[in-house]
Amino acid sequence: MLLLALAQALEAGLSLRQLVHDPATAGLVPANKRALVRGVVDAGGSLADALADAHLVDDAGAAVIAAGERGGFLPAALRTVAADVLERRQRRRRLALALAYPALLVLLASVILPLPLLVTAGAGAYLARAAPGVVMVVVVLVGGFALATRLPARAKAAVLGVCARVPLLGAIVVDDTRAAMLRLLGRLLAAGVPARGALASSLAASGLANLGQRADEGARALDGGRTIAEALVETEVVDDALGARVALAERTGDLDTALPRLAVELKERAARRVVMLTIATGMFAFLVVAVGIARALVVQTQATYDAIDRATAE
Repeated sequence: MLLLALAQALEAGLSLRQLVHDPATAGLVPANKRALVRGVVDAGGSLADALADAHLVDDAGAAVIAAGERGGFLPAALRTVAADVLERRQRRRRLALALAYPALLVLLASVILPLPLLVTAGAGAYLARAAPGVVMVVVVLVGGFALATRLPARAKAAVLGVCARVPLLGAIVVDDTRAAMLRLLGRLLAAGVPARGALASSLAASGLANLGQRADEGARALDGGRTIAEALVETEVVDDALGARVALAERTGDLDTALPRLAVELKERAARRVVMLTIATGMFAFLVVAVGIARALVVQTQATYDAIDRATAE
């Protein structure tokens, strides 16, 4: 992976300019992005700017890399962003699998419910009724995937902010976002990043606008003598119960490993809620399909009896 390879090259003692100009290492950057990255670096830009301008990392990843450049922990920042990118891909894959079942039910409903029209009105009427539902499901799935992978960070933050206000779905988004933030914070601290920079970077990269906007607030809390636990509670990243566990980890010197454990707990809670939401959505969709099929059978049976009555009368 590009970011891991860049981290290894920097740890080997290569400078940023050598990375983009040396033929042996320039190949780390995709060919269609190489000239753009080289131009940004030659113009005095940072690696974070170069990667962001070439769309090789999003704004959140660029913020972590920029903090690494300023704080002297660039290789660690690159490794952290690389791990975060991998986990986001895995989250998108799990979300896609979770949505597959209700989407399939809606698709089946779109195809099955208009079936009586094949007998009563012909194939043209059936296709006219079934096609919109099929097209809608395909557009929503394809469009959702495209938006999830192509939206700018600010737009994603806005979408997440809206989702965070939706009952049940909001709890999933908040838990998942907080888990990612705590995991990133733990990784940065484990890599030796100063607490102020680690907290500000992880808040800025959280993905939720209300957390990202509190990066400066968290940094000021640390500057004012607050502990990391107190800063997390004040910025409303964690509640009092989680804050107490973070405070205990600070006192025992176990913070860099405790934060990922807390992130796993939040992640598991979000996963349980995803399962509940998926089951509820699937049951609702199944009920709609079942009622629709029953209605279609009743309508078709009634139409058959009506046709028999007309034929008998004639």
